[in-house]
Amino acid sequence: PTLYPGQASSGAPLAYGVYAQGQIPVTDRLKVLLGARWDQVRLDTVPYHPIVEPTPPRERKTLDETTGRVGLTYDLNQQVSFYTVYAQSFSPELFATDIDGNLLPPETGEVYEFGAKTEWFDRRLGVNTAIYRVDRDNVAVSAGTNPGGGSYSAASGLQRSDGFEIEVNGRPLPGWDLSLAMNVVDSAYKDRRDPFYGKQPGGTADYQVGLYSAYEIQAGPARGLGFGASFFAIGDRGVGTFVTGTIPGYERLDLHAFYRGIKDVEINLLVRNVTDETYIEGADRPGSIAFFGSPVAALLSVRYSIGGY
Repeated sequence: PTLYPGQASSGAPLAYGVYAQGQIPVTDRLKVLLGARWDQVRLDTVPYHPIVEPTPPRERKTLDETTGRVGLTYDLNQQVSFYTVYAQSFSPELFATDIDGNLLPPETGEVYEFGAKTEWFDRRLGVNTAIYRVDRDNVAVSAGTNPGGGSYSAASGLQRSDGFEIEVNGRPLPGWDLSLAMNVVDSAYKDRRDPFYGKQPGGTADYQVGLYSAYEIQAGPARGLGFGASFFAIGDRGVGTFVTGTIPGYERLDLHAFYRGIKDVEINLLVRNVTDETYIEGADRPGSIAFFGSPVAALLSVRYSIGGY
């Protein structure tokens, strides 16, 4: 067939990585974290070509990069610790090519985070919070279509995500298990030259919330019987780096019952998506059809432990 610019293949990637990390106590309460990583990726590329023509020569590319991370932790007291971290990332683009068939530059990133880790009620309950910024550069995005129908990509500019998260985990009272995770983030392409400028990056959601709570009866004839519930909610998400737009968010409720009153036996009943919501879990590749979450479903399991294991 007639070939157009941008039609090229790549393959046989070979990656090496070496890293070192150390934690240095400055005082009894203050510690410094230092880390470095060296990566090298070798990649063979071969342009597509008509069958009647000889195979073009294979071209080998070698990419290497050194990244680092640095962090501080400070123990305010036995219950509260503060931390901050800065880290870099490096990820070669192995498949996307530009309009001339050349591989795109590697994706790079930076993370800035500040948070607190706390423990309460004799370590029965932990509460962690953090604010963060994630910058990504050279993320491959769809840039157009060749006359022959093939697509090509471009390296996008700055993609920035600013967020806040909180996690609560533990057993504040005997028999009561609690887990809460919430993340709120503002994410967008920031470079005005990008075809996706101002859009929401693929996979990022405005917010995510997960809540699980369960209680197991501790005494009496019903000892070992328990009930729990899980609630999950996610906001609108970007479709992906191949098309602009958003996937609508959804909420899902699961119910859980269990019995542990018989030695070495555990019986669990999980009813997933109790309200039988119809929702899209994601669509992450070019040309793929969005896939839906499971409708209401029940799972009964019985576990027997031999020898207490």
